Amino acid sequence: MAVAATTFVTCFAVSAAGGTWWGGLTWPYISDTGREPPEAYVFGVGLTLASLLAAASATSQRRQLLLTKSWLVPVAIESGSSGRSVCGCLPVSAMITGGWLAHLAALPFGITVGWVSTRTSIIVHFIGALGFFFFTLVAVACNTLAVGGLVRLGASWLYTSLVIKRVLFVCAAIAFVVHVVIGNIIVCESPNDDGVFDYRGCLAEQHVITVSQHAMVYLFLAILGTYALDKLGLGEGTSYDSGSSPLELSLSSEMSSDGRTQSAVVTSESDSSSST
Repeated sequence: MAVAATTFVTCFAVSAAGGTWWGGLTWPYISDTGREPPEAYVFGVGLTLASLLAAASATSQRRQLLLTKSWLVPVAIESGSSGRSVCGCLPVSAMITGGWLAHLAALPFGITVGWVSTRTSIIVHFIGALGFFFFTLVAVACNTLAVGGLVRLGASWLYTSLVIKRVLFVCAAIAFVVHVVIGNIIVCESPNDDGVFDYRGCLAEQHVITVSQHAMVYLFLAILGTYALDKLGLGEGTSYDSGSSPLELSLSSEMSSDGRTQSAVVTSESDSSSST
């Protein structure tokens, strides 16, 4: 997440300082800030690293969520919980794996966008961008549904993360629709010269699309940031890597608390007997 954000900010600053033409836009498309060298090299390396790190994070996230599910299912079955499926039809494990596969599918598209600019190939660049946005949207949707299923199974420590994911995902989905769907319907044709587009024919509409693009990308990054909250078990102050599940730690805490209470009662009774 930090790598991608740093790449975008750096490319924006370098392209602005170098006088790169953004087609008449005040707020440019992300790709236009990484179209010309030297920022193009930063753009390619940065998006490659960000895509690889996102895939690695998704792989770690899949392991953690499946491990959490393995802790929760026996308890849920014993208590008769009905939260084993997402939306009443898809198992949680399928959504976890589906999100992971979607992240992996987005990987080559992200690398393509980084290295193939509109100067190199407009079609390849647009396909790369569309594929990256689509598969990332599917990935974060699956992750949000999967965490919701785990919360219904009893993972109360994931509830805060789930709320954050839902808010961010709704906003990202709206930005996706504005940028990809509405953008391709209402925006006028922009002429290009060797991959450099001139957007001055419809600046207002283009600025709506560029702002929605930036919003969508940064919302995706924020959702990826919530993966760290899932791993830490926000609200429980514990890490899954500690070797004990949050459920086990919670039960241990309750048992310790009960033990202290019983000890206090015994001590109190003993003191009363002595005074008598």
